[in-house]
Amino acid sequence: MQHDSVILSARFSPDGRQIVTASKDGTARLWDSATGNPIGEPMQSNEAVCAAEFNRDGNWVATASTWDAQVWNAATGKEAGDRMKHDAAVVSVHFNADAKLVVTACADGAARIWDATTAKLIGKPMCTTRQ
Repeated sequence: MQHDSVILSARFSPDGRQIVTASKDGTARLWDSATGNPIGEPMQSNEAVCAAEFNRDGNWVATASTWDAQVWNAATGKEAGDRMKHDAAVVSVHFNADAKLVVTACADGAARIWDATTAKLIGKPMCTTRQ
């Protein structure tokens, strides 16, 4: 079991026991960092997964893909709530300290804050100024 395409991102869990990888094949995967063996089934997206990250407790994983971001249960690999839809590629995703919020950076030049549980947009997008 492996990715079927290039790995675009890799991050350790906070305790260092797991690694999450994001791949152009449309999946994120959890791995045992001591053995390199995959853990569970891949977290499947509709498009390339550009980035993946654990929250600071290691209970949740957030992924950034071509048209959305998603929060996943790190123990089960199952989706936790709805997808956070975007109009362009999501290139970065990060949790806040208590994992209640997710911030995404998108190829459209904007960063957005989302409720991690409901996938609802909070406030207005923070956009770059083009001159």
